[in-house]
Parts: sequence; C-alpha cells; structure tokens
Amino acid sequence: MASIRVAFGNVQLIPPENAMETITIHFGEKLKDGRVDRQPQGTVRYNLAKVTLQGVEVKNAH
Repeated sequence: MASIRVAFGNVQLIPPENAMETITIHFGEKLKDGRVDRQPQGTVRYNLAKVTLQGVEVKNAH
C-alpha cells in the first residue's frame, strides 16, 4: 500500500501602505528549477490565485 502524505499551509501577505496592484500567487506540489512547476505531470497539483492588494496601515497592538 502506498503511503499518503498530506500537508496544509497558510499564507499571510502584508502589503505596504497604498499598495493597490494585482499580484499572482502560484501554489504547487512540485518545484522545477527552484520555482513552482506550472505544468506538473499526472496527479501533481498546481493552482494560482490572483489577489488585488489593498495596502493598509499596520499598527502595533502592543
């Protein structure tokens, strides 16, 4: 029986104030030349997300 490994993660982006551009974030299970492989073979997963930054002032809570 093949072993199954599962991993989950979270990403938090804190854009600089007034950052309003759209960025693309690539997620994938496989690297190619130190980057996420955007065309993996078989059942290896890849996806991307386009996010519009809404820069806000970050205040220290302490």
